[in-house]
Amino acid sequence: MTKRILIAEDDTAIAMTLMIGLRSIPDVEVVRAYHGEEALNLWLQEPADILLTDHHMREMSGLDLIRALRSQGATQPMLMITAYDSVKLQREAREAGVTEMIAKPFFIDQLIDKVSEKLLDVTVVNQA
Repeated sequence: MTKRILIAEDDTAIAMTLMIGLRSIPDVEVVRAYHGEEALNLWLQEPADILLTDHHMREMSGLDLIRALRSQGATQPMLMITAYDSVKLQREAREAGVTEMIAKPFFIDQLIDKVSEKLLDVTVVNQA
């Protein structure tokens, strides 16, 4: 069964790297939103199996996006990419419902492994 990954990333180069890398995972559909507001609208139309969002975006931050999705009852894994890793941000991320933070710069292979692991968790939960 095809899994849907929603990427919220306003930087085109990073978004393309993510999309190309994540499409190497078997049986996935990768959808990109250019900012948090668009990601929220796409999610509400058709929820994804996993969210991968940048923290710092125009319109709506990754944290605000995750807060909005969690307030709508979303339980799917939500990973946030950030160049601004601090104790305060980690606390806010936990409180917002971020499943895992990924620090920039990152290796695409490691990110693919993390997303694959989260998708496997989703599959196991859905089959239970």
